[in-house]
Amino acid sequence: MQKIIGISGGKGGTGKTFVATNLAIMLSENHRVLLADADVENPNVSILLNEKLDGNGQVVSSFIPKIIPENCVACGSCANACRYHALFQMKMKAPVLIEPLCRSCELCMKVCKVSAITSDQHAIGEVFTYEKDSNLTVYVGRLFPGETKTPRLIAEMLQKARDAIEKSTKEYDYMIVDCAPGAHCDVEKALKDTDEIYCVTEPTPLGAHDLKRILELARFLNKSAKIIINRADMTEYIKPIEQLSVEWGADIIARIPLSREVMETYARGESIYAIHKAANDDQDHPVLKEFASIIKVMKS
Repeated sequence: MQKIIGISGGKGGTGKTFVATNLAIMLSENHRVLLADADVENPNVSILLNEKLDGNGQVVSSFIPKIIPENCVACGSCANACRYHALFQMKMKAPVLIEPLCRSCELCMKVCKVSAITSDQHAIGEVFTYEKDSNLTVYVGRLFPGETKTPRLIAEMLQKARDAIEKSTKEYDYMIVDCAPGAHCDVEKALKDTDEIYCVTEPTPLGAHDLKRILELARFLNKSAKIIINRADMTEYIKPIEQLSVEWGADIIARIPLSREVMETYARGESIYAIHKAANDDQDHPVLKEFASIIKVMKS
């Protein structure tokens, strides 16, 4: 594995999935690539690759405490230990689980000295995998509606992807992780094991504001960050992005122009690269030139 690249950005709609999917397809022309969709609350990679998630996903479960009232001595140690307040306890009563607040840390079970808490499992989502072609493997995590344990599902999906890489008879060259928008714990979990973070933004005040958030997260994680400006000629609000690039030491490695064709292919679930590659006119396309620049940076 030469590199694991995280595709992130502070806000939704900047084009993270567009960049991740087209980058993966271009790389897979000459390299073995694994593309992981870690936006488990709203996975879109399969849509852009024109693939349907069928009913054959691997179910992922998470720990929840099972309370045995007859063993409980109402000492309160479990409720006091839970920093997320997922256990509610009244005086001289066994605790009650508030499941949406539980983070599956198992601390309550560990501190209970009378075996009044045991382990139970609750399904939170599923992981899909498929081969897009001989060089591109795709992993997608999808959270079940109403569930909240996104970091657990992301971690399980990425672990399954890493296990597949280790067991494969073919060597993988690159892994690309498409993250959720924002700079919260879900994104941190997805970016934890990446080598570099490519921050996708747009030339707008919101784009600049949220780019700063993801650059802060990259520094917190001690990761190298680079900037990709999508729809770069949409407005003249470029200087604030360039200033952030200088302030945070994050090079701007691509300025992808606004393209109606990109929007149309995106809406149809098609890759702009695949279309122009088939027509043998991908060398001079202004959007694909920027993707070629990104790949050049990846290989450097």
